[in-house]
Formats: sequence, structure tokens, C-alpha cells
Amino acid sequence: MNKRLVLPLVLASIMSYLPPLIAKDCCPKTCYTSCCKSGCCPTPCTDTCSCDTSSKTFFYVRPLYQSVRPELIAGFRNERDRAREDGKGGALDFVLFGSESTKDRRLASYFMPYCKTTLVVSEQTSENFTPDLLATNFNIHTVDESYTGTICFEMGQSAVGLGIHYKQRFTWTDDDMRGGWFSFSAPITNVRNKVTMYENSNSADLTVNPDTPTAVTSMCAAFNQLGWNYGRIAANANMGKTGLADIEAKLGYEWLICEKTHIAGYIGALIPTGNKPCGRYVFEPIVGHGGYAGLMWGADGGYQLWTDDERERNISFEWAAHGQYLFGNTQKRSFDLVNRPWSRYLDVYANKEQAQTALGTGSQFLATPGINVFTRDMKVTPGFNGNATTAFVLSAGGFQGEMGYNVYARQSEYVKLSCPWPTGDNAPALKDIDGVGNLNPFRTIDGNFYLETLPAVQPINPFTITNYANYSIKETDLNLRSAAHPAFIAHMLHAALGYRWDDLKYPVHINGGASYEFALNKNTTLNHWVAWFKGGFSF
Repeated sequence: MNKRLVLPLVLASIMSYLPPLIAKDCCPKTCYTSCCKSGCCPTPCTDTCSCDTSSKTFFYVRPLYQSVRPELIAGFRNERDRAREDGKGGALDFVLFGSESTKDRRLASYFMPYCKTTLVVSEQTSENFTPDLLATNFNIHTVDESYTGTICFEMGQSAVGLGIHYKQRFTWTDDDMRGGWFSFSAPITNVRNKVTMYENSNSADLTVNPDTPTAVTSMCAAFNQLGWNYGRIAANANMGKTGLADIEAKLGYEWLICEKTHIAGYIGALIPTGNKPCGRYVFEPIVGHGGYAGLMWGADGGYQLWTDDERERNISFEWAAHGQYLFGNTQKRSFDLVNRPWSRYLDVYANKEQAQTALGTGSQFLATPGINVFTRDMKVTPGFNGNATTAFVLSAGGFQGEMGYNVYARQSEYVKLSCPWPTGDNAPALKDIDGVGNLNPFRTIDGNFYLETLPAVQPINPFTITNYANYSIKETDLNLRSAAHPAFIAHMLHAALGYRWDDLKYPVHINGGASYEFALNKNTTLNHWVAWFKGGFSF
């Protein structure tokens, strides 16, 4: 066997067995420890300039160390696989990277109702007072119905990882002007998400209503109650996930290499090895793209703008463009009702049978948490995304420095229910606040006084169990878009410095840099900085 093919075949075999070995159950085996902080965030207002999306249930974070991101390509472009004269045409790059998010309140507004990050909560409403959240909708039932408070949120993410990039040339022309290549790249990443929640309330002085022993007396406890299978908020807990964040495999062709320019193109595949969301916690950590397989294509090139041959200096303009299509898979996602933010947390009767039981027992509190009903298996298709990086690169002997810009665009996710929504007597229905089998199809999470009392002021209350099928929740009432991450465009600036020792038997390179990714007055993008240090060799 040709010795040049041994290493590529071994690496390809290892890569092919990694996904089943690394893939694990996405759901945590134990609950995250939740501990609310006292006090509350300042400025309890809506920042409409930085919030164009709210009441969403899933946030997509663009993974690190992916095609044409600067931490992948800075200091490791096409010249590294030919750095060793009369070598095997291979190169390896190892990268340590870390990331920390910014704009934590802006990120929180993406999940919160009404674009707010501070919410007023009360167990009481009146004609003159409507809180942001009605406490009883979150199973807060106290003896004297006197819970009052404010809660506020910040959300952030940090990540660290080790990336490995291998590239190998093959079947090149005798003049080294054209030829094929293939590459594998993948990072092992630890992602940590944190939801900081403050609660300032009178909960310490309250007692649970004895008629409903499963009730709680604080919002912090409400978001972590045992009856909720999904949609929990792990306040101030570090939710972490470690894994191989997808493998990128590419097959390319170098169309042109000459003294001042180069152009190449490729096709490839994204091999999913990360975890999928399971919906148990809000802003759960996801490693990789979310378990999606994908196809990719792209091109890169460069042109030398200025040269000083005497001092071995030059400035070149480098560019790289990458497109990707991600196929759909099935995931757990939560959703709201149309035009009703956070309605996923409203109590429901799971079906007519449960409503009949509540009527027969005269129970005010018998119900099913809405989050358990409004979280379903959904077919999620991300579709197309693409990004491009441009950079000016200064080379002076072994030194290399660069500054550049990256733009990333992703289309809105397409989501649909995996199974048909139940109908008739099997469909869920919004429970009236007074229970005993009655319905209220107009309820909202804030406990609007007029909507809550609407059934009682009707000459003849139509929202009874007799008319259950008429007022149960239909599929047309569902806002499935609340479960999908919308389209967005993100921008990134980066700078890097490095050095190359190409006169060694096995040429060595090092590089370090930083980038900052952001969106212009949008809360659909994770604003964060990334720093990296890398090193590798050619053979």
C-alpha cells in the first residue's frame, strides 16, 4: 500500500467510529441545583432598541471552530500543506480556544415575554392593576393570596475547547500548480450556559394553601417544580455539556497556485456528533449544531497586493466563503399559543376526561401544567446558512499578522409537529382560574382581570365541559414559530499574530488571536468574544 495513504486512511477510520462512541443521551440525569439571588436588576424597563424578538423557547448559538471562522483558518491556510519541500503534502493544526458572551440582558429578552428582563409578579389582579405574570399561573397558591414580587434575568454562555484540523494533498500535477486535497476538522468543546435570576418578593413570609400541597411560594421554586417536565429555569446553576462538536469532512481541489494568487474549492459533509435539545431547561447547553447532518461547499483564495522582495515582506488579501445546508431531525421544543407570550405555562386540562374529573370532585386546582402539553416532538429543519471571511495578511520573514472581518447569515428554522395535534375530547383546553371543569379559552399569562372574569359575567357561561370540543385548543391556535430560532445576520472582527519556521525539517507554525461576534441592535445573536492559541506542523 502507498505509504502516503496510510495516515489518511487511519484518521478517516477513527473519525467514522467517533459519532456512535461520543453521542450520549441529551437529557441531564439529575436536576441542576437552582438558587435564586435576592435583590433585583436595575432599570426595570423594556429596551426596545435591542429587542426585536421575545417569548422564544429555543436559542441557536453558532458553534465555534467551524468552517472559515478565524479560529479555524488564521495561520493555517492553504500554504501549510505544502510548507515542507518534497514532503508528504500533509499538515496538522491544534487549537485551544475559549469564549465568553456579552450583552447578557439582551439575550434574556429573547426568552422573556414583552421584551422585558424584569417582570412584576403578583397573586392578585384588579381592574386597575395587571402584573406581568399572574403568580397562580405558576402554581403559587398561598393562604391569603398575597404573593408579590419582581423577578429579573440575565443569560450568558462560556465555552472552551480543543480543535484538531488535518489537511492532506493528493494527485498533484508535476508543476505543483493544481491538485486535490481532503481535510477533517473537529473540536472537543465544553459549553456552559447560565441563567442569572433575581427574585425580590415576600415569599419568606408566606404559607402554601393547604388545599394544594404541591404549590410553591416563590417564582424560583415555581420554575423548578417537580410537576414540570420541561421549560424549567435553573437559576444561577452552571448547566454544562462536553462533547465532540461535529466533524467537518471536505474534499477539495486547488485550481490555481502561482506566485501572487491562489484559488481553491471544495465540497463536504457535516457529521453530527453533538447533542440535541431536549427542552427540559430554558437555554440548555448544546454542543455543535444540534445533531443535524449537513452538506457543505465553499471556495477560498488570495492575491498578493504588495511585495518587498529585498526584505521578504508582502501584504495579501485572503478570502474564504462557505455554504451549508443542514437536514432536519426530531427535537423536543416548547411553543406558545398565537399572540399569547408565555402561554405555554398556563394550566390546562389535558383532555375532557381530566375536566370531568375536576367537575366531579369539585376541584379548583386539578390540572396539567401547560408546559408539559405545549412541549412536543417537532421536526426541525435549519436549512441554509453561510459565512464569509476576508482578511489582510502581512508576512515578514517568519512573522505573520492579520486583521479581518466575517459575516454569517442563517435562515429561519422551519418547525412542524411530528405527530398530529389531538382533536375533540382528546385535545387539551385552557382551564378556568376557578377550575371545577370550566374552561377559559381567552386566558393570558398576566391574569388580565377582564379576561379572567369573562366566563363569570356571561348571561349563560358557554365555557363549560358541555362545550369542551368547541373551546379546546386547536392546532391553528398554536404559535409554532415561537419554537423556532428566527433568521439572523452576525458580524465578526478578528486579529491574529503568528510565526512560522519553514526551514525546519518539519515546518512548524504558531498563531494566536481574538475575535468579537455581534449583531446590530438584535437579540437573536450571541454577542461574544473568542480567543485562541494554536500550533502545528507540516510533513
